[in-house]
Amino acid sequence: MDFINIKESEKCTSCFKCVEQCFTKAIKIDKDKNIVEIDKGLCVNCGFCTSSCKANIPFIKTSYDEISVLLSGNKKVYLILDTLYQSDFDN
Repeated sequence: MDFINIKESEKCTSCFKCVEQCFTKAIKIDKDKNIVEIDKGLCVNCGFCTSSCKANIPFIKTSYDEISVLLSGNKKVYLILDTLYQSDFDN
């Protein structure tokens, strides 16, 4: 499942902070076209790029709505998270 996505790539300032934080080298920035791309084959969804980008171009795709529906039911819900997955839940 792909958690890291790109939005509004054209707002990239080419600071390369996300590239510096990506230990798998999954992020590529084309300065001429001003495009940020993530190689899904290399990305491990650690989220380091999302916390380093001031323009919020790489972002974590959340499933809060789907999770809320599951948790509001009467059935048991099991959740498995990778230790590298950055997440926060208020409730």
